[in-house]
Amino acid sequence: MSFVLLKDTATELQLLVRNDHVSAVEIRKDDESVTVYLAGGQTLHLSHEQSRQFVHHIKTNLHQVAHS
Repeated sequence: MSFVLLKDTATELQLLVRNDHVSAVEIRKDDESVTVYLAGGQTLHLSHEQSRQFVHHIKTNLHQVAHS
């Protein structure tokens, strides 16, 4: 079981997202925003800082899976 902690220092908001609860991710190229769709039907609209952290997390974990 793996989690990602997303922190937004501007608002002091923190999100702890469990990887296996994510069903889809939308990344918009125009403003680099990220929307995470969870298996339970919830939608998370991430801040710019959280979006940056989430994309880094995805790249890191996909890179590890590809080399396993």
